[in-house]
Amino acid sequence: MNWQDFQHRWIGPGRRRLRTYLVALVLATMLPTLVAGAFALWRTSESYREASGNRLADTARTLAYAIERDLNAKTVLVQTLAAPVGGAAGIAGLQEWLDGAGLLPGAEVMSEPVTHVRLTPPTRRFTAGGLPSDTALAVADHGRASVTNLFADPPRAAIVTRQSAGPGSSEMLLVSVMVAPQHLVQLAPQDGPNQLAMLVAVTDGAGRVIARSRDASRFIGQVVPDWDKVRAAVSDHGLFEAATTEGLPVKFAFQRLAGTPGWVVVAGEPLDTFNAGWRRLQNQLLLGGALAVVLALLLAAWAARRVLRPVAALARDAEAAAAGEAGVAGQPLGEPSTIHEFEFLRERIANAHAALHQRAEDARRNAEALAISERRHRALAEAGALVLWRSTPDGRLIAAAGWEPLTGQPEPEALGFGWVARVHPDERGRVTGALGNIATGDREIDVEFRLATAAGGWRWVRVRGVLIDEPGQEWVGALEDVDERRRAEAHVAHLAHHDPLTQLPNRTRLRERLVDALRHVREGARAAVLCLDLDRFKHVNDSLGHPAGDALLVAVTHRLTHVVRDGDTVARLGGDEFAIVQTGLASTRDAEVLAERIVSTLGAPYELNGHQVNIGASVGIVHALSVDADPDRLMACADMALYCAKQGGRGGYRTFSPDMDVRLQGRRDTERELAQALARNEFEVSYEPVVNVRFGSICAYEAKVHWQHPLRGPLELAEVSGLADEIGVLRPLGDWILRQACVDAAAWPGDVRVAVDITTGQLEDAAFPGIVAVALQRSGLPAGRLELEVGEHALADGAERVLEALHHLKALGVRIAIDHFGSSRSALGCLRSFPFDKVKIEESFVRQMGVDKEGDAMVRALTALCDTLGVASAASGVDAQAQLDLLSDEECVEVQGRLFGGPLRASDVARQFAQAGQGPGLTPAG
Repeated sequence: MNWQDFQHRWIGPGRRRLRTYLVALVLATMLPTLVAGAFALWRTSESYREASGNRLADTARTLAYAIERDLNAKTVLVQTLAAPVGGAAGIAGLQEWLDGAGLLPGAEVMSEPVTHVRLTPPTRRFTAGGLPSDTALAVADHGRASVTNLFADPPRAAIVTRQSAGPGSSEMLLVSVMVAPQHLVQLAPQDGPNQLAMLVAVTDGAGRVIARSRDASRFIGQVVPDWDKVRAAVSDHGLFEAATTEGLPVKFAFQRLAGTPGWVVVAGEPLDTFNAGWRRLQNQLLLGGALAVVLALLLAAWAARRVLRPVAALARDAEAAAAGEAGVAGQPLGEPSTIHEFEFLRERIANAHAALHQRAEDARRNAEALAISERRHRALAEAGALVLWRSTPDGRLIAAAGWEPLTGQPEPEALGFGWVARVHPDERGRVTGALGNIATGDREIDVEFRLATAAGGWRWVRVRGVLIDEPGQEWVGALEDVDERRRAEAHVAHLAHHDPLTQLPNRTRLRERLVDALRHVREGARAAVLCLDLDRFKHVNDSLGHPAGDALLVAVTHRLTHVVRDGDTVARLGGDEFAIVQTGLASTRDAEVLAERIVSTLGAPYELNGHQVNIGASVGIVHALSVDADPDRLMACADMALYCAKQGGRGGYRTFSPDMDVRLQGRRDTERELAQALARNEFEVSYEPVVNVRFGSICAYEAKVHWQHPLRGPLELAEVSGLADEIGVLRPLGDWILRQACVDAAAWPGDVRVAVDITTGQLEDAAFPGIVAVALQRSGLPAGRLELEVGEHALADGAERVLEALHHLKALGVRIAIDHFGSSRSALGCLRSFPFDKVKIEESFVRQMGVDKEGDAMVRALTALCDTLGVASAASGVDAQAQLDLLSDEECVEVQGRLFGGPLRASDVARQFAQAGQGPGLTPAG
């Protein structure tokens, strides 16, 4: 019986060929793979297309940023050169400078009074000077320099800025620099008429071409096709498909330029070129998938033949053995099988001992190979892997799976010693050293270094591996991407030496730079340290909020980094304190010149979220003339000089001298004594009488405070108030004065008030109204007899928290008076902001009464204003009868001064009341 007869005999009902089952199994297994592959193919194509769009958008964004910086630089240059002060050429010399410098070829400088611009009728598109009226009016109103859209024929654009007509002049001019668009914005031209290259263009707010990378001269001034797509876009960037002026379909990315009247940067790529990349990838993936399916089917067929052929041969051999050897009978084993070949093998396996022995031997060899493979993969799993590699003991790479995704380079380039050539030169010695250690017996490797990528950059990686003890020893391991961790470590190191807000070096880094500068000081060379402090920064922080304060610090940083030279170090010490290490000075005057520039530059106005902010700066300078100078001592000396500069009136600079140390020591002594004075009861409250002019009687007393210094004697609070505020004593001292005055006044007759000065710091404290309420309650003084005096300067800027506090105090029933009225230009605004009970006229006006007409006129105007508003007027500093007579003629309600005697102690006031019975009358001194 041959094999064909055998097959025919044993194929029965319910049985199938093994080949049939294998093909069905392959098809069932491949179905999910085919579905997942199709989905992955679609997602990969979409991702590649999105990446192409992002690349095009990044190009437009990068170009927009570069053009914005160039326009800003040219605008700042025009502003600087057109300024009437500051060392620039001014409006008259701007044209001459531009013609000579060649920065804006063919530029034409024009000026036009702002008043004329504002008279331009709304229907006119251009001003009398030829500027687009919308841009000219915007610059005239807001003062921010701007560029215009294209106008005139041939097309031109203009940089427009608002400037003063000259020092001391209140007239404002619009200064414009008109220039051809190709000179205002310049793009690198393309070589030849390559229609497949990327096209870059810049348009104005009306879609007219300002600059173009291809055929610029033909298209400047023309409206680009499909401009409505860009104009209709809500976002300031995006993608769209359109046609070029030549009619070529293009994929465009656009980015609007900040600070311009709608200018747009457009970067375009031919649509075929844009789609070619992802379609090529799609076709390649489709072809690869088809080949994979065909290959899988071929492998299935080959596997089926490989499985069926040995099984059939084994069956034939078993049959032959059973037929040729007596006493060997086939015995049925196990359950019947529905597979024809396996069922035939099961019934004849007992007669195939030799074949089973061979199979057992093959199984043993396969188990050994499997154990070796398992140990290799276990070592890889323990190492952790991104790139799995194998190498010879001398470091020659045999395989590097995953090399291309990590580095962007084909795997064959890494094989052998090719990977060593991609190591960064700074770490190559470390890598070769590790390979040398392997040669001398090391069985593990763990080293980090940088690898070159296909993009031209460097990526940090970590290589770990172990030696496998097998015949033909080899190394296996993993190459791990640690670039993100390394960058994070570098960022942490940066934060340890830099200020996180301004990115300037911090105090630690500044000291390192100072030590390095001292190390390089040679004979005759000089270095200097400048400490500076911002004036009025706290007011900006309190009135506009901390975000505005942070923005101001960043703006100050920007200005500081532009006034120093290369090699100088600018650092932020904390708060509003900065320091500069200046090196390579030719003379001590260099540091003073820098200080003058700093004071001038930082004193210029700032624009913060629509608010114009004015601050100042004070600078302290110390010179380092010796390499032996102590860095900490230099910083302390610069700080002393800064303190002296601030004491001199702020907005200036001082250079350290030895006597400053003595003065500073005296200040420290005063600080220490002042900090302990309140606890030692060294402050004493006395009371100056306030007289009602009409009735000639004392209507109130104003609390005056003296510090009974143990060595220097009585000191007026005004002498140390600034220092008390700096060290935090003024607030608690003010609360103590309030409580003491309430206690003393509670013993006076019921119609006599007590007036107490309060500070800005007290008003800015949300708890202060509660402190006043408690003082009134504990002393038993009616609220109407307490008069709180607030200086006009506290309301000069209309601080909302101060006004809110005043309203809370008014609700308690206390009287509110404004002191030093008329000392600033915001006097009338103060009266509009709050319903004051009394207005105290600035003392300097009172002293001028009877001396010059201006003093008489000011007092007359202020008393008349108070009378009109229904507010009581008062005057302090009345030292002569003539002043009293004039104030009486002007119907001033209340007066106080030396004419009525000096301040009295609380006990003297009580004694005076006791002697007078009902209350003291008017008794002028002398």
